[in-house]
Amino acid sequence: MRCSPVKATRYVIVLALLAYAIPLYAEAPPASMPTSVAASQPALQPLPDAAAQGHAKDLIHSLFKEDFAKKSAEDRQALARRLLQEALATHDDLAARFVLLIEAGDLAAGVGDGDTACRAVDILGAGFRIDVLEFKRKALVAVSISATTVSQQETLARLSLDLAESAIAADNGEALSALVNLAEAAANKTRRVALVAALQPRLADLRAVAGEIGQAQIALGRLEKSPDDAAAHLVVGRYCCLSKGDFDAGLAHLAKSDDAALRILAEREMLAPTDPLRQVELADLWWGYAEKLSGRGQASALIRARHWYAVAQANISGITLTRIQSRLTVPNNSATAATVHTNAVGATTGPASGRSTAATAPADNLLSAIDPSKDSVAGRWRLANGALACDSTKYARILLPYDPPEEFDLRVAFTRTEGDGPVAILLHVRGESFGVSLDTKGEARLERVRNKIAKDNPTITPITLANGKRHVALVQIRKDVIRVVFDDKPLIEYKTDYKDLSRYTPWKLDDEKRCGLGAHNAAVTFEAVEVTPISGAGKALRAD
Repeated sequence: MRCSPVKATRYVIVLALLAYAIPLYAEAPPASMPTSVAASQPALQPLPDAAAQGHAKDLIHSLFKEDFAKKSAEDRQALARRLLQEALATHDDLAARFVLLIEAGDLAAGVGDGDTACRAVDILGAGFRIDVLEFKRKALVAVSISATTVSQQETLARLSLDLAESAIAADNGEALSALVNLAEAAANKTRRVALVAALQPRLADLRAVAGEIGQAQIALGRLEKSPDDAAAHLVVGRYCCLSKGDFDAGLAHLAKSDDAALRILAEREMLAPTDPLRQVELADLWWGYAEKLSGRGQASALIRARHWYAVAQANISGITLTRIQSRLTVPNNSATAATVHTNAVGATTGPASGRSTAATAPADNLLSAIDPSKDSVAGRWRLANGALACDSTKYARILLPYDPPEEFDLRVAFTRTEGDGPVAILLHVRGESFGVSLDTKGEARLERVRNKIAKDNPTITPITLANGKRHVALVQIRKDVIRVVFDDKPLIEYKTDYKDLSRYTPWKLDDEKRCGLGAHNAAVTFEAVEVTPISGAGKALRAD
C-alpha cells in the first residue's frame, strides 16, 4: 500500500522523534584523544526504569490531557515550554522530571522549535546519564524534518554549528560531519545568499577538522606500536592544540614531533615559566606563529598567546605592558573568520573571545571610562592593571558610564577569584531595568521575568562558575529577543518586548536608566567590558 506524501512525512517525523526519545546510556565514553586533566563531573542520576517512566508519562498526559489534544504548531510549542517549566520546578520526582523533559523536547522538535528542544536536552544532561551530543543531534534531525519557516532554519543552522563544537570536544568526527551537513542544508533552505556565503568558510573549516579527527585516531594507533613516531606525534599534537584547542592534551605530542617551531613552543610550555619576561617571550612566540596560520589554527594560537600575556601582565610595567594590553584587546577578526557561530539574526561570535564580529560599529571600551569613586553604588571597587575588581560583599554594584543604543552586544570578561555567589550584568533596555544573573546557586537566569525570580522563571539554565577561571559572557540585545552566550556556548534565549522584565530589588542601581555590573558574596575581577552597537548609536557619559 502506498501512503500519501503527507502521511509519509508524518511517519518519518514519528520515527525521528521515537529515536530521539530512546534512552542513551553514557556509562563509558568512547575512545578519544588523550587528556592530561580529568574533567570534574557533577553527580548524575541513572535513567529511571521503564516502569517509572511509564507511570510518570501516564500522569503527565492525564494532567495535560486537553493540551496534548491540541494539534496546532502554536499550541504544541506552548505545551513544550509549559512542560519544560514544570520540569524545572520538579525536584522530588526524578522520573517525572525526566519524562517532562523528554516530552518537552519531543514536542518542540516536532514543531521546529530547536532552541526549546536543545534546552530540554541540556537540562537532561545536567541531571541524568545521557549522551548529550547524540540526544541533541537526534533532536536537531527531528527539527530539520519539521522546520517550516526561515527563522526556524536559521536557528537550526546556528544550533547545528554550536553542537559541532561539542562534537570536536568529544573527538567525534562522524557526528561532526553530520552536523555540518545539517547546518548547510538548513542555511540553503533559507535562500539567504548572504547567510549561505558567510557560512562557507566555517563549514569548510569544520569539514577539515572532521578529517583531522580521523587522521589523529589513526596516528594514535601508530603510536601504540611506535611510541617515538615523530610524524604521528605531530598529527595528534596539531589536532589537539590548534584544531581542538586542548593544549593540555596536545603539548606533550608536539614536544616529540618533527616540527621544529612547534616542538620549541611545546618545550617552553612544558617548563611552565613563572618569570613574567619568560611568559611574555612565550606569548610572543605563539603570536608570531599565529601570523603564519589562518582560520581555526590561527585563532587557537592567538588564544594561547593571550593566555600568557594575561598571566604576565600583573607583573609587567612600562612599554611592555602597553604592548601586552594592546594585543589583549585587539579584535580577532582575521583569526575567527573561519570559526564563527552564526545566529538567527546574522550577528556572529568567535570562539576565541565571544566578541561580536557583525558588520557594525566598533566596540566601545567601557572599562577604561569607569571611575569607582563616581560610579560605585555598593561594595568596594577599584581599578588595577587595567582591570576592575570588587571585594566579596553583599550585592556589590557599579554603574557603567554609557547610554546604550537600541540594539547592542555587551561583552563582559571576568574571573571570580573567591566566593560562590553570582555575577550580575545589570541592564536598562527600552525603559525597563533588569539583569542577567550567572551562577545563582548553580543557575543562570534573567531577573525578573513576569515578576518571577526563580520558580516558574522560563529562562533558568544550569551553570556553574569556576573560581580562578576567566569566563566571557556576551549579552545580545535585539528588538524582540535577548540572547546570552557564555564561554562561546548559547545559554539563554528569550523572546520579549521587555515589558515583562524587571530588576531584582537587591541589584537596584542609583540611576535605574543606566547599565551596571554586580557581584554577591564573591570577589570578582572584570578584565573587559565592551559594547558593540548593532542599531542606533550609544553615548559615552564620560570620556575614557
